[in-house]
Amino acid sequence: LYFIGKEDVEVQYTELSHGTKGGGAKFKAAKRDILRTIIPLDTSRASVEAGRYPFQFHIPDQLPSSMYYKDGNGGYCAIRYKVKLHLLRGRDQEIPLEIMAKPPTTSSVPSVPDPAPTRISFLYCVPQGSITWAA
Repeated sequence: LYFIGKEDVEVQYTELSHGTKGGGAKFKAAKRDILRTIIPLDTSRASVEAGRYPFQFHIPDQLPSSMYYKDGNGGYCAIRYKVKLHLLRGRDQEIPLEIMAKPPTTSSVPSVPDPAPTRISFLYCVPQGSITWAA
């Protein structure tokens, strides 16, 4: 049994151009296999009996969540996942799979330096006062 994890991404939007009436509908799509593995089954007999054959697989950590969004102008974007099971002597079967992304790790915010006063001079020599810079 061949097991394939697939990712499909689609985007449709309308591009607006300056100086022209409207724009054109644009469509972009990308597909990729994110996982390929072989699940061994008992092939000592001529055929495999119907039943349950448990297996597990690891989903890559960096995948974005499954999603679908449709705007009011006919545009949409979608990220979909599915698993495809390929039997040597049979039909392929695709099963939709919902993925919730792993939350990003929190990192500490670097400390902000203290405000630094800077002297202001006219013609590089006549003092005019000071200004304090801070982020």
